[in-house]
Amino acid sequence: MVSRVNLKPEMCGAHILVRPVTADEALPIRAEVLRPGLMLSVAAYAGDAHPEAYHAGAFFSGNLIGVATVFPDMPLESENPLAWRLRGMAVQDAFHGLGVGRTLLGHCIDHVAEMGGNLLWCYARTVVLEFYRVMGFQPLGDEFVIPVSGPHYFMVRKVP
Repeated sequence: MVSRVNLKPEMCGAHILVRPVTADEALPIRAEVLRPGLMLSVAAYAGDAHPEAYHAGAFFSGNLIGVATVFPDMPLESENPLAWRLRGMAVQDAFHGLGVGRTLLGHCIDHVAEMGGNLLWCYARTVVLEFYRVMGFQPLGDEFVIPVSGPHYFMVRKVP
């Protein structure tokens, strides 16, 4: 799946192309946005190599500016074999508020649906809680802290 996002008028009618990328291509954006100042390897996840993993990349003028990854994974307290996990959702600061994250997540949700998944879950940073709510996720439980990356909520969303 490939789609385009129209940007604000001040960006000269440019658009963002969203298409699949590899886990290796996603690492630099993940590290820059989610793990600044740490080694690139800290931005790699065990689920990246799953055969059904999908890595979506958003490009502006040929440069990768955002990524998101989904792969089959059950939350600890679930026995749902059709659950998928969202990880590494990251958009460069200069492109926040332009619909890039919404489009990336839409691609991921579509992939999960195509693969027969019925639930998408993530650990969402508290600072972007409202974004995930708007995208149909609901928080479950209390806020918790992940070392290095800060406060989060466990969030889930049904996949149609």
